[in-house]
Amino acid sequence: MSERIRIEGIYSGKTLEELSSNKVFDFVFDFRPKSFNFIQEHHFLKIIKELYSSKHNYYLRFDREKDFVVSKILSDMLKEVEVTSKNIFLEFSDSKGAEFYEQFKHPFFWHFNPLADVVNILNCSNIAGVIFPYDVVEEYYNHGGAEGVINNFISNIYPTYQKKGLILGFYMDWDSNIFHSLFDFVNFDFISLPLNFKVEKEYRSVDHHKIIQNLDHYRKLII
Repeated sequence: MSERIRIEGIYSGKTLEELSSNKVFDFVFDFRPKSFNFIQEHHFLKIIKELYSSKHNYYLRFDREKDFVVSKILSDMLKEVEVTSKNIFLEFSDSKGAEFYEQFKHPFFWHFNPLADVVNILNCSNIAGVIFPYDVVEEYYNHGGAEGVINNFISNIYPTYQKKGLILGFYMDWDSNIFHSLFDFVNFDFISLPLNFKVEKEYRSVDHHKIIQNLDHYRKLII
């Protein structure tokens, strides 16, 4: 298991700097309007313009947003910040058709849903990786089927796409139970954790001491 950790829901430049100084280099900006960590585009662009680094990976997360919204935010970022797109990714936690994701002609991550058209989505020419959400895995575990579903993906589907560098991520919360049996046979490239009240002093005010302590704890668990 890689000790690489990704943080979701960045809304503060100070937090990004603090995390970067503690060897976190993957940051998710949440453009889902109903998310507690929703970030307005102008604030997002300000953070990126001031703190962009080619050593970081940036993910722009959407869920059922209109295609023109996705296109505008991506285009504005690339134009405003004048950066290349090699470390900038779109990210989708919905289950639209493969053609929706392909239209942007940009690398993207997709949140795994076994009820979606998995094979066609994985056949997208611009897919960069797949993220397994904790709640999806937990639901299958509770019914005794998680290992079967994920093992089928890893054994029968993933090898075909591994050759083109498909990245695997696992999303969980700070207090989620770790599925050690899952980690025994799946070598995830990163663990993704959210900014939320569990690592905040108050709403949208990160407790940097607490988050660093938690990062150290998680790194020891997942290595």
